[in-house]
Amino acid sequence: MFRFFIEKEKLVLKTYSEVYFINLEKVIYFLADDHYSYVFYNEKEKMMLPFGLSTIEQSLEKSDFSKSFVRLGRKYIVNVGKISKVNVFKQQLFMEGRDTSVVLNIPKPVLAEFAELI
Repeated sequence: MFRFFIEKEKLVLKTYSEVYFINLEKVIYFLADDHYSYVFYNEKEKMMLPFGLSTIEQSLEKSDFSKSFVRLGRKYIVNVGKISKVNVFKQQLFMEGRDTSVVLNIPKPVLAEFAELI
């Protein structure tokens, strides 16, 4: 069981013995990895979270940042404000953080649906 709450721009996730503070303004994307997830602040700075992506998604939906993040398929939750380019044909999503650029490979149907919503 986990608990969460929002502290200004931070998402706080708690387990029975740990507390994770996630600065949502700096997050580029979340990546699913089996029953765990990673939060990426830039290309080299990431943190493993003992929560699945659905748990993170539910927590974000209840925050002031709910419109800033979007779920893309089974693998990613991305910060919409960090997207710089979408290339449906090449199945690539280009994202920019403060000091980094990231290219995510997203399945074509997922990316096409996202591009239609924009």
